[in-house]
Amino acid sequence: MKKKALIVIIVLLIAGTAIVFITKEVVKQKTAYVNIKEVYNGFNLKKELESKYLKVQNERKQIIDSLILEYKYFENKANANKNDKKLQVELESRKDNIIQKKSRFEEDNQALTMQYDKEILTQLSQYIKDYGKQNGYTYIFGTDESGYLLYADEDKNITKQITDYVNNKYSGKAEK
Repeated sequence: MKKKALIVIIVLLIAGTAIVFITKEVVKQKTAYVNIKEVYNGFNLKKELESKYLKVQNERKQIIDSLILEYKYFENKANANKNDKKLQVELESRKDNIIQKKSRFEEDNQALTMQYDKEILTQLSQYIKDYGKQNGYTYIFGTDESGYLLYADEDKNITKQITDYVNNKYSGKAEK
């Protein structure tokens, strides 16, 4: 009976020691979270690429608008000369050209968006890793209001620091 009690006490002491050790390790870990949308939208690279994208998109829209204007001119001309088969063929050719260009531009815009998003996320991810390593974090969690992080103390929110860091890193400024 004394041996069983002694074994139980030893097991409890070992378990208690393990719990204390694990708790101390968890407490030593530095954790924080960032609002991913806020960091993403505040990232200067994102703003630059978005500006480039809008410029390309507007240039493509101007090309389509110009082609539509030409088409309308030929449409009026063709309506005035319904017996001119050459004009009717030209009109149909211009219509097909507009449809093809519009479709190609939409595909190109989508591909460009995906390319830019990948570039932004890759760079952002690397900068956040760098920040975590330089500042001794064990974990930096991300939240985007989709339920992945259900609760966190507001003083663990380092969104502003991360946004400043990634922008400083991107612009080549010295790290703090």
